[in-house]
Amino acid sequence: MVVKVNNRSLHKEIGYTNKFPKWACAYKFPALEKVTTVKSIINQVGKTGVITPVAIIDPVDLGGAMVERVTLHNFDNIKTKDIRINDQVVIIRSGDVIPKIIQVFTDRRTGREEVIKVPTICPCCNSPLEQENVYLKCTNNTCTDKVVAFITDFAAKDNLNIVGLSEGIVRTLVDNELIFNPADLYLLKYEELIKLPGFKDKKVTNLLTAIEKSKHPTMDRFIHSLGISNVG
Repeated sequence: MVVKVNNRSLHKEIGYTNKFPKWACAYKFPALEKVTTVKSIINQVGKTGVITPVAIIDPVDLGGAMVERVTLHNFDNIKTKDIRINDQVVIIRSGDVIPKIIQVFTDRRTGREEVIKVPTICPCCNSPLEQENVYLKCTNNTCTDKVVAFITDFAAKDNLNIVGLSEGIVRTLVDNELIFNPADLYLLKYEELIKLPGFKDKKVTNLLTAIEKSKHPTMDRFIHSLGISNVG
């Protein structure tokens, strides 16, 4: 909501800063807050191997969306906020999109709470994790979860936009050893795909057509799709 002085003749007199007019002020409505309980923690492996802890919570309706998971970003964040399993917490949807824990009710603890342990091995491939700044990373380039996340991101709308290549389909292709990296997408054959469970003629044809269309991306999308660290 933007509140403005309604007399245009006063705008010049009131003036401007380098970034905004002094005669207008923007307000955001306060984010809707809900109280819920942290039931457990799962550790997800991202496209670069970063391990992201995710809180599984008692489902709550937050602004029309049923929220069951909340990202905790990294283990330093968990330690700073002192988040524990079975804690009662306050969550909001940051920017009305991303669920976020903003408060922990430490005064409501009953003794049933469990300190969240920092993992030492990858939850997918059991490889040793390495510390990089505040992040834990799996450095095994054949880790299934890491490969699936990387190829899914490669095909995402902001990258090569391979329509229909969802995370589920990528995982099926990886589990059946048809792809091991994004380049393998361009070697897929109709005869291989039609044998997979749930892959009918139309689905296979549409997928191969979408892959074919992605062969001529703009340079910025192509570079972004490669997932090079710190290159956004």
